[in-house]
Amino acid sequence: MQVFKGLESISDFFGKKTQYFKLKSGESRLIRFITPIDNIVSIFEHSEQLGGGWKTIPCLGKDCPLCEVGQRPSLKSYMLVIDREDDTVKIFKASKTVAQQLISLVQEYGDITKRDFKVYRQGEKINTSYQFFPKDPSPVDLTKYDIPNIEDVIKVYTKEEIENLMNGAPTVSFNTANVDPEQDSSFPF
Repeated sequence: MQVFKGLESISDFFGKKTQYFKLKSGESRLIRFITPIDNIVSIFEHSEQLGGGWKTIPCLGKDCPLCEVGQRPSLKSYMLVIDREDDTVKIFKASKTVAQQLISLVQEYGDITKRDFKVYRQGEKINTSYQFFPKDPSPVDLTKYDIPNIEDVIKVYTKEEIENLMNGAPTVSFNTANVDPEQDSSFPF
């Protein structure tokens, strides 16, 4: 068990929460991919409204209770980016379509961690598309950033925990980093 003592440690803990990179329709922002293409984490996951809110649940494959009731998982790729607007590291969660765009960018420009990209979002929910506009290559000093481990952010549930969620049992503590705001209309953004 990890113990935090004093108000300063509590402040430090909350200050280190990893954020997701988000844009509203019509917005653009400058980002720098910092996850090497070989280290991008991709998983099949379910985004379901369970237990009073949206939960992102990695698919268990053949033993997955959500698949057994006909819920289809989708492929998501997780990578780290520097959001140049506030100069912080955030998680960019990409759909299969966006991941294919990134593959094309790598084929055209090589290592995408060597340059910034202006990213533009158009559309809402499942009708969203992104455009990427490459900038000239430039160095970046990653030593000044707190770089999280993406795999630590992804909450993996057991079969029993998923079944409890499906049955409405509030016995599972949720990692709020798992909530996909793209899928939840109650989020203000």
